[in-house]
Amino acid sequence: RALRDSVISATIYPAILLGVAVLSLIAMLGFVVPQFEKLFTDMGDALPLPTQLVMGLGHAFTRYGLFIGIVVLGLGLLVRRWARSPAGRLWWQSRLLKMPLVGPLALKYQLTLFSRSLGTLLGNGVPMLTALH
Repeated sequence: RALRDSVISATIYPAILLGVAVLSLIAMLGFVVPQFEKLFTDMGDALPLPTQLVMGLGHAFTRYGLFIGIVVLGLGLLVRRWARSPAGRLWWQSRLLKMPLVGPLALKYQLTLFSRSLGTLLGNGVPMLTALH
């Protein structure tokens, strides 16, 4: 239980940061970039390539933002469904165990679950197999 609580508390802060970053990006591309575009067009000079790319992203977001959101949501649901299949679960868990910080933590958590289940079974009189056939 202590390990689970520490994992949950350690992932709350990065999740909040990721959510704020996504919302900030949406606000910047949807509202701020179009305001600056008027300023840049009034200047009349050629814009550098990075600025042109950001302007293009702003245009794409304002024109196709709802469509992009629906597609991202649909892809997320499909990936989630696939990840719950046996092949997807095997792929995800093998990648999870190879991650630098998360892998050892996930392994310890699963070992904790296994040990607790085994301890409950043995404590309630379920005989342990002594030989494998």
